[in-house]
Formats: sequence, structure tokens, C-alpha cells
Amino acid sequence: TRSAKDLAAHLSAMGLAFAPEDIHTASQAALGYLRANRPDVRYLFVLGTPSLCAEVEEAGIKVVDGMSGRPPEAVLVGLDPGLTYERLCLAAHWIRKCGWFLGIHAGRSYPGEGGVLLVDCGAINECLAYAAGFAQYRPVMAGKPDPLLLRRILEQQQLGREEVLVVGDDL
Repeated sequence: TRSAKDLAAHLSAMGLAFAPEDIHTASQAALGYLRANRPDVRYLFVLGTPSLCAEVEEAGIKVVDGMSGRPPEAVLVGLDPGLTYERLCLAAHWIRKCGWFLGIHAGRSYPGEGGVLLVDCGAINECLAYAAGFAQYRPVMAGKPDPLLLRRILEQQQLGREEVLVVGDDL
């Protein structure tokens, strides 16, 4: 899960000029969901990249380790290439304790180097839902392909549906 700033730099290296404010990410949608629907959440346990954790902190929400200090009020699940079994178990524990969690997106996998199948955020969400109690612990999905992301972009940019083209990234 890359920030809009990271994606803009990546696209620039490919010869495509986009400002970070022209890029709308699933992580931005998740943070927008929290602001609009759960403004009480101030502490999150995050499975995700350092870039995602920095975005959460920049939004004024504290990222906690789930082992010491303040307990999380929710779990945010993004792509986490460094995910360990211990952190996966902690996430399942806090999902059950908090009663809900937020998924960045529902992507199951993506192609890696040499055609290796890499596990994506959606597969991690399913694993956690199953471990925490499946039926009662389904993730709230705030990013692709959820309509929340698209509605947020349309509202922010003051655009109609017919004026927008959505392209998946998997960059």
C-alpha cells in the first residue's frame, strides 16, 4: 500500500507526471471512512507498509503495536510485505476484541517477479475474518473496488460518473 506521494514518484520515474493530490488511493479512502463514520477511533493496530503507517499518523491517528501501552480501538489491514505470524495473530486478537476491522481493499493476489503469486490485502482480510470468527467479523472495505472510494473522488473533484475512468494499479 503506497501513499499518493509514493505513487506520484513511481509514476514520474515511468515518465508520467502526476501530483500527489491528483492520485486517490485506497488508504485515503480508508482514512476518509474513519473520519466520516468512526471519528472516535484515535488508536489503530495497522498491518501495512511504513508508508501506510505514516499516512495514518499524518491523519492524526496513533499507530499502536498492540502489545504494550494504549490498546487499539480498531484494526486497519493493508498490504504488509513484512507480515509475521505474530503480527497476524495480534491482528486477529484485536479484531475480536474491538469487534470490527477496516480493510484497505479486497485484492486477493498480484503477480510478483517471475510470475510468483503474491498474497494481497484481501486474502489477509479473509484470513483474519476466519480466525476472528468469520461471520461476525467481516471487514469494512473502504478502498478498491468499494464504491466509497469512487464516491469520495467524485465529490472531491466535483465530477459526474460519466467523466471518470478508473484504472487498477498493481504497479
